Amino acid sequence: MRVKILYIMGSGRSGSTLLDTVLSDQAQMFGTGELCNLLSAMDIWRSYCACGERSAGCPFWVQVRREWSRNARTDPAIEYPSLRSRFERVRSYPRHHDATNEPSMRRYFELTRSLFQAIATVSGATTIVDSSKGPVRALALSRMDDVELHVIHLVRDVRGVAFSNGQKFKSDPKGGIMTPLNGRSWTRAAVNWMLVNSVANRVRERLGNRAILVRYEDFVMRPTQTLQRISAFSGLDFGPTAEKLESGGFFKAGHAIEGNRLRMHNRIELKPDVRWREQMSRTKKVLLPLLTAPVSWRYGYRPTNG
Repeated sequence: MRVKILYIMGSGRSGSTLLDTVLSDQAQMFGTGELCNLLSAMDIWRSYCACGERSAGCPFWVQVRREWSRNARTDPAIEYPSLRSRFERVRSYPRHHDATNEPSMRRYFELTRSLFQAIATVSGATTIVDSSKGPVRALALSRMDDVELHVIHLVRDVRGVAFSNGQKFKSDPKGGIMTPLNGRSWTRAAVNWMLVNSVANRVRERLGNRAILVRYEDFVMRPTQTLQRISAFSGLDFGPTAEKLESGGFFKAGHAIEGNRLRMHNRIELKPDVRWREQMSRTKKVLLPLLTAPVSWRYGYRPTNG
């Protein structure tokens, strides 16, 4: 079975959950959320699916896992976590330069492919939207047989990402926050943003016409034009979704397995989050684009447009 995958890559807090939810809101599309975390969500964190059930008890994911095991002829939990860690982390990027045929990589491809096939079988969808975000995972998916891959490199102004990372939240498992979030320092958030997007830039360049750059700000401020670009790029028709947005429609995440707490909301609307413009200090608004240049500037984010 040939599977079509629309993959969203980029750094955390860039709006991938929102984009995933909007893109998968039509027939023959299924949004998984951060699919890379499926086994952890079910077996370790016991977090909640967007449907409101514990991931380990969600009928949809239980059926997917059963189908995945049948396809793989084994329990994927035995092998897959270590394989995914080996071939998807940012530091694994150099490993993908050579088209190696080592057995462990072939096994990783086999198990990953069978997971997507299981989701397609259970959901009935022809296109799977995966917002796992990791750029090295995108590169790995591009090397798999029987996969038609389109990658959206989603970027957001580093100031917006740093501001979001700095927020604190109490534990709210049913609301999508399993443990308290104490906030990340703005310098650490900026370094991570620059590292992930630097690798994502390289992956996008390697994939050529199979990847496209989309800015969060363009998506939330000019959604119709952005969806038209994604339609032309992917060959998928997002016209009905654009019409729904223009009429003020709202969305639901369905069975997103992991991602931003937004996925747990019953009514998700497309609203730009630009609180950093009013609440971030002038010093940070100037320094962050400077510290992350030229990555920031490549996307059009400069101290003068904050």
